[in-house]
Amino acid sequence: MGSPFVKSKQFLNSILIKKRTNKYSIMIEESVLQICILNLLIITGIIFGRFIICKICPFGYLQDWLFKIPFPFKRKSLKGDKYWRSLKYIALGLQLIIGLVLGFDNNDTESGSQTAKLASIIILSFVFIILQRPFCKYLCPAGALFSLCNLISPSRYKVNTDKCTKCKKCTKKCKMDISVYKAPNHLECIRCKSCINACPYKAIETTYRIGRSSSKKNNLKCDN
Repeated sequence: MGSPFVKSKQFLNSILIKKRTNKYSIMIEESVLQICILNLLIITGIIFGRFIICKICPFGYLQDWLFKIPFPFKRKSLKGDKYWRSLKYIALGLQLIIGLVLGFDNNDTESGSQTAKLASIIILSFVFIILQRPFCKYLCPAGALFSLCNLISPSRYKVNTDKCTKCKKCTKKCKMDISVYKAPNHLECIRCKSCINACPYKAIETTYRIGRSSSKKNNLKCDN
């Protein structure tokens, strides 16, 4: 008969192996699920453009809600807006590089004190009250990824030049501060339809077409 201590050690080792196996299985399942969700979101983005940022992202709804709070010195965009908007593409690139080099860690980490986290929430909330959708415009890496979908999405906006009077009411209502009458299919467009609803002449409509937009220049500029 073997020693009871040896048997106990073997039993404990078998439990640890099972726990490790279960842990790795769960990690693999989570990774597969995340990949499936990401693929679904990308396919949705390719079909409908940046529409997903407008209708699904809870952070976007939070920014819209906070911006409705009355407060002086409100602004739609920062000075030098077109340069600030490039930050989200840098954030996307850094996130991809760090993820490929160090690996994408799915484990939650407790970093920073509760005071620091609370201070960050307060500061961000204050910024969201003053600026319209600043995170979507300047920092969101997901927004940067889905904005590229606007180039190939069959869902497009079309401005009827015969009806358009360039009154800029569409631009004033645009959450992303785009000159809609100049660039209806801008990379920053989130397909919220605020411009369509704001146009008194019904000059903006939704169309569907396969292929890239005919005017790349107009889709990239954001000057009002």
